[in-house]
Amino acid sequence: MIELASYRDKKQIIKSYSYTKPYLKRKGTLYVDKINDECRGFAFVQQRKIVNEPNKTEDLILVIEVFKEENRNKGIASALVQHIISEARRNGSYQIIAYYQKNNIPSHKLWIKNSFSIIGVKNSVTQIVSCIATYKI
Repeated sequence: MIELASYRDKKQIIKSYSYTKPYLKRKGTLYVDKINDECRGFAFVQQRKIVNEPNKTEDLILVIEVFKEENRNKGIASALVQHIISEARRNGSYQIIAYYQKNNIPSHKLWIKNSFSIIGVKNSVTQIVSCIATYKI
């Protein structure tokens, strides 16, 4: 079940998965997928103004993850994405975006499965290709 995370949920995620701390210490909204008080996955979203459209906002998905291997490929990440889409629509956001690395095939499949458009971007200095997934509300 997808729900807004409590302060306790946030602390537990950071304690169990320390690599999440840089994301979760930012200002934003944390959603968790929980069953029997166990957090199976989470998504962290920030809302920001669109630079060239000052009256519009977009939701930026900073991180989305399903923790345990046995819980992956069971629709948890898609449920989180669909919840974010519903909340963005309810809050009047213009679009949702997420960034991911070109070689992150599970992430690519997640965005395609949930009807996001994909744009590849090549950094002219590092030559690293990253992708932007976008969903217009």
